[in-house]
Amino acid sequence: MHPNYPIPNFDELLYEMSIYYNKLKEINRNEISEKLKNKKGVYVFYDDDKVKYVGKTDNLERRLKEHASENAKNNNAGFAFKLARLEWDENNKSNRKFTRRELEEMELFKPHFDEAKKAVRKMQMKYVEIDNPYHQYLFEFWLAVKLKAEHNHFINT
Repeated sequence: MHPNYPIPNFDELLYEMSIYYNKLKEINRNEISEKLKNKKGVYVFYDDDKVKYVGKTDNLERRLKEHASENAKNNNAGFAFKLARLEWDENNKSNRKFTRRELEEMELFKPHFDEAKKAVRKMQMKYVEIDNPYHQYLFEFWLAVKLKAEHNHFINT
């Protein structure tokens, strides 16, 4: 249990999900620093009205910038890395699965990762401010399932 956030009543927490959903706001990339400084919450990337990815963070400004930064590494731009890896796997049929570190160090993979970061930079974004970590965790999952986010998979591998 988190010392600042007691475990909430689950039924009350579920009720909050639709309230958070109705509070989702679009944000333009050039508004991130102005509107999201020191804000916690859940964010959505979508492309042509199709939901691609849902995430949560304790720093919306930093996290949204990291996802698409030209200089971001795989651990900071996880969504872009996932897109690049999917494209890489599809085009490079191999029985061997490379680790994240191996792919990041491969010169042949870097253009795929760079293109994926560009694609993320072009995506539209929505967010909702949520301070409570229990609410963040549940809303991220709830929203990804509700919106059928293409790249959220809550399966352990």
